[in-house]
Amino acid sequence: MNIRGDKFRLFLLAGSVIGFVDALYLTWMKITNNPRMCIQGLGDCFTVNTSKYSEIAGIPVAILGAAAYLALFLILFNENRTDFLKNNSVLFIFGITLTGTLFSAYLTYIELFVIKQICPFCVVSAITLAIFCWSIRSPFSCSSSCFSSKLEFPLIFSLTPWIKNRA
Repeated sequence: MNIRGDKFRLFLLAGSVIGFVDALYLTWMKITNNPRMCIQGLGDCFTVNTSKYSEIAGIPVAILGAAAYLALFLILFNENRTDFLKNNSVLFIFGITLTGTLFSAYLTYIELFVIKQICPFCVVSAITLAIFCWSIRSPFSCSSSCFSSKLEFPLIFSLTPWIKNRA
């Protein structure tokens, strides 16, 4: 593994920890229903976090975010321990971050145009996921100087056997 790959992995691990802590904070705010946990004068997290859009089938959206960040951390932490993750972790990371980024974009739209309030902690999560997704977009175009060995495996070639088996 090269130094730049190590730095990139540490960057992603740090991002997953930041996102996880942020999502846990939002989850705790949701469970305790405590408006004092919001930063006064900076948006209105309480309104956002108690809206009907803050849950899916009774499950707080923040818990889903925490699960996604935990999955990202575990994949990154264990990627060199199994051949399966060495070959497929980039697909999982890209899939999780793309899904999270698209869902965060939807929730940001809801905050801005439906609820008309902004939650700064939700913005932190949205930005973290967008940076993750932008960073990992490289399976389509990255050279070997960007990533560790597991991320050099181009996405399109990893899908080729799957596509052939489905045809």
